[in-house]
Amino acid sequence: MATVSSPAMLARLLANGIRTMLIDEADRSLDPNKDGIADLMAILNSGYKRGGTRPVLVPAKGGDWKVSEMPTFSPVAMAGNSPDLPDDTVSRCIRVLLLPDLEGRVEETDWEVIDEEARGVGQELAAWADEVREQVRTNRPALPDPVKGRARERWSPLKRVAEAAGGRWPDVIDDLAERDVKRVEAERAEGLTHEKRHVTLLRDIRAVWQDDERFIGTDDLLARLTATSPQRWGTASKFEKALTAQGLGRMLTRNYNIHSTRPTVGDRTRGYSVDDFGPAFRGFGLTPPTKPAGPDEPTEPDDRRNP
Repeated sequence: MATVSSPAMLARLLANGIRTMLIDEADRSLDPNKDGIADLMAILNSGYKRGGTRPVLVPAKGGDWKVSEMPTFSPVAMAGNSPDLPDDTVSRCIRVLLLPDLEGRVEETDWEVIDEEARGVGQELAAWADEVREQVRTNRPALPDPVKGRARERWSPLKRVAEAAGGRWPDVIDDLAERDVKRVEAERAEGLTHEKRHVTLLRDIRAVWQDDERFIGTDDLLARLTATSPQRWGTASKFEKALTAQGLGRMLTRNYNIHSTRPTVGDRTRGYSVDDFGPAFRGFGLTPPTKPAGPDEPTEPDDRRNP
């Protein structure tokens, strides 16, 4: 498709079965300034996994309308000149960067020349896919440790296909997946991606939390955040004021159900316990601080009497 006329069209195309969507000129056809593109991107995002649906009004008898849950799951490939896609859509994509072949080193790509050969390769791949379909559906091969969360969702389907193909392909996918994770981390560090503020807060809190600390006072935590990232949490932020205890508590409570507490009964200092951050840290692929070793366990008393 060189253009996408409406969000409802995609769902109706999939009503009778999965179709592979090839969206060309994505920099123009998915321009965020066009009407309806936000709804269209929501359809593409919901079709990222099996089970995605979209409620659509369809004509019914007597001139009425009824709501039908139409499927949205399908493989999607988008081609364009640096398309301006939303961050949540980009996080669901595997990017393949293409550069112009100014030196003429690329193999023949004229479809009038390679069409017959390409169709033969496609038929062979289709026949092979039918043979390994059940294996790919049920197999869950491991990916390298750094490939977690959304990255694992992106690369797991390809790793399953690679395992069925055998040979060098599983190693190729592992290498590409690790490179992809490093690229995303580098873009985040350089400010090229727009991470949600509460997610950035959690990452920054983990960065300033020492491994041997079990509790940090609110004022101390705010001071560390503003010292290490003044452009985000200090007066140099876009809000032109530093993060407050109330703002910190609001983000942690609403997004992670983490509340401030006191380290001991009667202590007036409020702050945060590392144990409360454990689930949130792990959920975003962050390693919780290591619990320091406690004192040696007491040995059992020796009941034997001296002779």
